[in-house]
Amino acid sequence: IWPVHYLVLAAPGKSVAGSPNLTINPGKGVSGDVIAFSGNNWLPGGTTIQLTLLVGTSSLPLLDTSPISDKNGMITGAFHLPANLSVSQASVNAKDVASGALRAQAQVLIVSSSPTPTASPTVVISPTVVPSPTSQATPVITSTSTPLKTVPLGSDSPRGPLTLLGQMGWGVVLLIVGITPAIAALMLIFVKIPSHERKRNVPGSGHY
Repeated sequence: IWPVHYLVLAAPGKSVAGSPNLTINPGKGVSGDVIAFSGNNWLPGGTTIQLTLLVGTSSLPLLDTSPISDKNGMITGAFHLPANLSVSQASVNAKDVASGALRAQAQVLIVSSSPTPTASPTVVISPTVVPSPTSQATPVITSTSTPLKTVPLGSDSPRGPLTLLGQMGWGVVLLIVGITPAIAALMLIFVKIPSHERKRNVPGSGHY
């Protein structure tokens, strides 16, 4: 290992300059997380600092624009952890761009990102609507009685089957009433005639 000699300027008001340092927050994260950094004693002010992530033997740049220390030698900023990191730990390295003499390092833990379990969709069972049976009205059987019409007897009564029978009945009655006297007269004559004949044929009556 070859020793590196470099000149460090002390901050204003101090006779001795401290070593450059680097702090990150948080100290762990997953790929894509934002990590903040800060550092002191990057003197003289206006020093351009390069930040890289050392993963195994590979060095990955963390910022497109390098931070520059202020007049007090302070640097601040933030970077994203590179994607698809497969290691559990890496180093964040900082050094001045001009000479590389000013250096600092911080360790960061890489947390493997576990896939977020996909929630199974909740199966909602809709109740089956069973139609209610339609109540059918029971037909009511109404007994309708046909009123009997009283058919008046006479010439003014309407003609119909009952009227015709009535007239025929009355005709028979009148016929019987009419021929009864004639029959009685004939019977009377019939009775009287045989009586005279019997008188003629009686012995001793003088008639033969």
